[in-house]
Amino acid sequence: MKVESVNIQNLQGTQAINIPPNLKINDDKVYIKKIGNALYLIPFHNPWQNLMDSLNEFTSDDTLIAAHAKSLQYILVTNNEREFRRIESLEVENWVE
Repeated sequence: MKVESVNIQNLQGTQAINIPPNLKINDDKVYIKKIGNALYLIPFHNPWQNLMDSLNEFTSDDTLIAAHAKSLQYILVTNNEREFRRIESLEVENWVE
């Protein structure tokens, strides 16, 4: 996953960023969620697309686990972080490490 940095603009008590062209979201609205000190932007009209795109990459059991956690907006706690982190909008924690 490529990471880029952008400047935060402070405007009358709010903050704004300009999303680089190669990271543009194909939507006119997003869900925004703060986890720790990170912000996650999820397309509003198609929030499940990352999960749907990755269905062939997981076993059916892992797919059900991921879908269940995502549908309830839960954090998935697993030692199999590497696999589940591929679903960008799924919150994953490893309590073993």
